[in-house]
This record gives sequence, structure tokens and C-alpha cells, in this order.
Amino acid sequence: MICDLTSPVVLALLAAAPAHGAALLRGTDAPPSIRSVRIPKRTVPAWSLLEIEVELSARYTNPFDPDDVALEAEFITPSGRRERVPGFFYRGFVRSRRKDGTEVLTPAQTADWRIRYLPRTPGEYRCRIRLQDGETEVQAPQVEFRALPAAADGFVRVAKTNPRYFEFDSGKPYFAVGENVCWPGKGGTYDYDRYWKKLAANGANYARIWVGPFDCFTLERTARGTNDPAGLGRIDLAAAWRLDTVLQRAATEGIRIMFCIESFNSLRIRPMYARWKESPYNAANGGPLKKPEDFFTDPAARKLFMRRLRYIVARWAWTPAVLAWEFWNEVDIVETYRSREVAVWHRDMARYLRNIDPWDHLITTSFARTPGDPAVDGLPEMDYVQSHRYGAVDVAENVHNVCIEKSRKYEKPHYFGEFGTDWQAKNTRADTDGIHLHNGLWSAVASGAAGTSMLWWWDNYVDPQNLYYHFRPVADFVKGIPFNRVEYRPLKEARVDWDAPPPKQRPGTLFLTGKHATWTAAPWNKPSRFTVPRNGRVRDGERLTRLLHGTKNHADLHNPVTFDVDYPIPGEFVVRVTGVSGYGGANLRVEVDGKVALTRDFPDDEDGGKTLHKYDGFYAVPVPAGKHRITVSDEGRDWVFVEFRLRNFFVPDRPALRVYGLAAEAPVPDGPTVFLWLQNRANTWFRHNQGETPPPVPPTRVVLRDIPDGRYRLEWWDTYTGAVRRGGTATAAAGRLELRTPQISRDAAVKLLAVAAPGR
Repeated sequence: MICDLTSPVVLALLAAAPAHGAALLRGTDAPPSIRSVRIPKRTVPAWSLLEIEVELSARYTNPFDPDDVALEAEFITPSGRRERVPGFFYRGFVRSRRKDGTEVLTPAQTADWRIRYLPRTPGEYRCRIRLQDGETEVQAPQVEFRALPAAADGFVRVAKTNPRYFEFDSGKPYFAVGENVCWPGKGGTYDYDRYWKKLAANGANYARIWVGPFDCFTLERTARGTNDPAGLGRIDLAAAWRLDTVLQRAATEGIRIMFCIESFNSLRIRPMYARWKESPYNAANGGPLKKPEDFFTDPAARKLFMRRLRYIVARWAWTPAVLAWEFWNEVDIVETYRSREVAVWHRDMARYLRNIDPWDHLITTSFARTPGDPAVDGLPEMDYVQSHRYGAVDVAENVHNVCIEKSRKYEKPHYFGEFGTDWQAKNTRADTDGIHLHNGLWSAVASGAAGTSMLWWWDNYVDPQNLYYHFRPVADFVKGIPFNRVEYRPLKEARVDWDAPPPKQRPGTLFLTGKHATWTAAPWNKPSRFTVPRNGRVRDGERLTRLLHGTKNHADLHNPVTFDVDYPIPGEFVVRVTGVSGYGGANLRVEVDGKVALTRDFPDDEDGGKTLHKYDGFYAVPVPAGKHRITVSDEGRDWVFVEFRLRNFFVPDRPALRVYGLAAEAPVPDGPTVFLWLQNRANTWFRHNQGETPPPVPPTRVVLRDIPDGRYRLEWWDTYTGAVRRGGTATAAAGRLELRTPQISRDAAVKLLAVAAPGR
């Protein structure tokens, strides 16, 4: 990402005169006074911005420190409610482009103070503005204005009836459809002109932006010289202007933004995008912290962060374009993560933020590890929960399982805030058809998530390959589903059988992916053994690990895995490696019937403790037909991530059709009572990447249980084009409903809409 903050034009202006640069941010020697209050209009529509410009004088050295100088307005609404809104220091910029497309910002000659307010109900408003300069406070004469009636959906809230979903102030459901768009390229805000238009044109209504710690939107950063007006405890006004511009355009296109305030990078020393060396909180840069982990407990650091929150609220809380405040991106991979301290920090910061945000935006945070941290996610101050996951071989299954588990556990909205084929873009870009993206979007809809799974790699994957078309069918499908008013719950049972005897097929590949990856004593962190039937339904398969521990660093967790198999024809046993410890490496060993068939050493020959991915790949051994015992172990120093594949092994005894969906407890008069996503299990990116073309699933019979009795008309949706085929009915009796499906090559979606009984 490139944002030109140090162009010759900008530096020349900053250095030209005391009116620019750091001197611009200083107050005067005169006692505090409010010289003028400029309201552009005395009559405004409700749900539109009222921006007040305040001319003042005061004694201060830092306009971003409310202990030094604080501007605040109190608004009295038509109902008598009092709403306090902080003011903020502002400077305008003009954007332009170089010939190579790089954005350049030219600062305005002057700066001023502003107050932003959003009236929500029509009627008469009164406003009193206060200025505090140290211990001295002055007030401006009361001003009044009127808000006219206007329609708007308003802010996004947790739904009152079904708290697993979102809704607008207007009562309409909000189901998030979108992706991460966290920073721009060299085009700066011009890039977002393109991103927002393409997303909106394809039905998306959600995106995520980071405001730290990368340059373009970073509000608080280390100063870059004596003339740099930013620094510790100060706001980068160019970055703030960019956010103004991007949020305004998002609002125009109907896109709601998850506003991510910080990321693990700021508190990380070791490689993997570490930014502690550049952090303004680092004592080496004049900050209060000698160690990054002290950020969550140090009083000075906490106070500085609260100051940043106050500025964020003052400048952007007014806009409904902000869906939520996200405190952290992947907070669990900061340099030293201490759950209890981080949980207390989130509780305290959320309480402070909610106290100063008069519009009461949603609050959340995120974790790199998919399970998250219950000590944080379970806080009542966290309005909703997110998950992140990269590299899932079967993303649909992973999303489904995690969404159901977390929505049940927390009874809050939940969705995948990040996912992808790989945490690096190299493998992602190879999925030119967006299969992984597609499956993540649709599986979330059918698994109780409050939004689609949000893909990473917007700038070098989705945008250049123009994969936006995947969003439109999902966005159209969720329209008219009253998520917020109906208690939709995951299907209790969906049995799939062939509609006719299936053709005989050559044995295929069985994929075995473990669920667990932990570094503490657990049933999966000791030697285990599984019998693998040809139909792939492994008994007690929930105990299978995806992390093999070695014999040195965690000798007590050494966990060889043994598989008892019976190959119908000669085949292969494959171990897929997806990461090796950067703290000692690993050694993969595969034994067949007690004899070593493969051994590979994965030495740790790099510095810094970063997970090693140069050994990623497939390690195969031939297996003759018949019964065999295969043992996989790590005989090296530390751990290795693994998945398993049995080629020429899988003989299905049921159709390879996955059925995910949600059902209401009673017929729904104004929306679907049941909606389903039907997927060919073999249609995953990882199988396509191996050159496997999954055969289509022949017509099947799907039997659903616990469906409200009644007659239903069917809507079949093409998940790639959004085309809808209406026709056919199905009847549920005694909770049982049978549905016949056509041949499915990739996937399809279906809505079951209740048919009113005669006379009703």
C-alpha cells in the first residue's frame, strides 16, 4: 500500500511558515473564548449531517488532548434527551493524482474546529457549545435549529427479536454482504471510488477498513521530523481527511464499514508484519512502553488510546456508514498475549467508548485463531463475535461448523471477518473462478451467520480478477428473509439418498482434516488410532488433530496418528503440510505396516520464529490394495501442520451432496420458512487445484426433519447468476418434508415459502 504523505508539495507547505506544520496546532496566549459559531443551515433534514464550524482562541499545545483543550457541544433533542458530542480539530486537503496514479494531498492553508451531529427525529433542537482551556470554561450563546421529517434506515443494531442477527433502526434486517477492503494502493482514496462502485453494483453492503498501523489511514503514528504535526497523542490530519472521503463515498453507495482501530502489528516485535519498532508507544520513539505487552495495563497508554477514541467519535460517530467499531485486528497474536489483561482492557475501553458515543455503534474485536478467546468474546460489552480462518481445505464445512458453534455459544451475531485459501496471496490468486470465495459466502448464509464470510485479498485478487459478480446472487437471495424477526435455526436433520441407483464409479480421494491445533494437554495431543471405512465416516473423527507435535519442545504432547485402512485398489496415502514451526522445525515420518515408507526433515534455518511455509506441499506414499496400518508422526524438534488424503480409497454409500440450511419454528407469512444451500461436496478449490474435476451429483431425495407442517412452493436459485426458477411444491407432514433435487454440478440454493391454506 502506498499513500504519499511526504510529497514535495506537502513538505514545502509544511515548512513554509509557522502557520503550517507543527506550529499550526498550537493555541494562542489569549484567554479562552468562542469567537463565532457557524451553522450552515438552521433547517436540516433528519438523518443528515449538521456540521458546525467554531472559531475559538485558547491556550494549548496539543489540540488532540482534551486535558489541554476540549471543545464539546450538548444537544437537546425534541424529546428532551441530552446528547454530548466532542468537537475536533480539523484541516482540509485537496486530492490530485500524479501521472502514475499516485494520490497526492495538498493541505489547506488554515485549520479550524468542528462539531458533527446527526439529528434523528424531526423537531426543534437546542445546542450549547463549551470550551475548556485547562481549568477555565467558557460557553457560546445557545443556538437552535430544526430537523425536518426524513426517511432513513439509520444505524445497524443487534436485532431485538433474534439477537443472532442485525437490524436497522428502521426495523429492516441487515445481513452483511461484502469483503475486506482494508487499505488502498497508490491511488489512495481514488482506489475506493472504484472499490465502492463495484461492490455496490453487485449488491454488497459491507466492507472493513483498518485505521492502523499502516500509513494511509493511521491516525496516531510516530512523527517523521520536526515539522510533522502528527506524533504520539496526535492525529494525522491527512489520514483523517482520507477517512472522511472514503466514508462519505461508502455512505453514498450504501456500504457499511467495520472501522478497525488497531492491529496486532503495532505490538509485535518478531517478523510477520511487525511494527513495534515504528510504534509511537515504543519508549525508543518517546512513548511510554518498554514492552509491547504493557499496552493493555499501562495507565499512560490506556489514556492515550482513550484520547484517540474520543477523536474518532467526534469525527466519525455521526455517520450510519460506520457499522461497528472493531478494537483490534487479531489481538491474540500481539507479542505476548495475556487473556485476562486483554479482556479487562476490552471491557474498560468498550464502556468508555459507549459512554462517549451518542449514537451507540456496535463494538467488536477479532482474533487470528479461529476459536477466539471466550474471555473477550463472551463480554457483554462485545456486541458481536468474529472468526478468522485461512487454508481450510473444505471452507464450507469449516464455516458451517464454526458459525453454528459460536452463535449457540454466545447468542450473538457472528460471521467470519476474514478467510481465504491461504494467508499469502500466491495460492489465492490461482483460484481464478473464485470457488473458495463462493463457497465461503453461501455456507455462511445457510449456517446462521449474520453476514457472509469476508474474503481477504481484495486488491490483488478480487478486484483485478473482477470476482465481484459472486456477491450479487447472495445479496439478492437474502433480500426478503426476515432474519431479525424470525427465530431461524440450523436444520436438525437432512438425510440425502440417491433418487435412482447410482452409476458405478472408480474409488475417489478421501480428505481427512483435523479440527484441533493446540499446545496444551488434550485427547488429540497424545497417540491416537482411527479405523477409516471406505465411506469416509470415521468414528470419533472429532479427535483427529491437524497439528503433530515433535519429540523435543513439547515431548509430552507427542501425538502420532495411526489409521487402519482397507484400500479397494492400489492407491496413495498423502500428507499435506501447511506450516512448520519456526522454533525448531520438524521431521515428518510415515510408516506402512510398521515399515518406514517416508521421512522428510524440515529444518528451522530461518531467524525470528516465523512459521515456515517453504515446506508446504504434498508428501505421498504408495499403498497396495487391502488392509494396512499407517502411522504418521513428527520425530523432529517441534510441530508441523498436516492434513491427510487417501487416494483411490473413497467409495461413497450416499450422494456427495451437502445440505445446509435454516428453518423457522412456524410458517413464515412474509418470507421463506426454510432456506437451503445444496453443495456438491467435491466442488472445493483445493480439489480443483489438484486437477480433480468433481463429478456432478445425480438427482437425489433430501429428507428434512422438524419442518413446520404445511405446503410450500419452491424457488430454486442459481448461485452464480442469481436466476430464479419458480415452480414445484413440497409438503411437510409430522415434521417430515421430502425434496427432490436435480443434478447438481456445483451448488444451488432453494427457498421454501409457505402456501396459505384456502380461506386464510
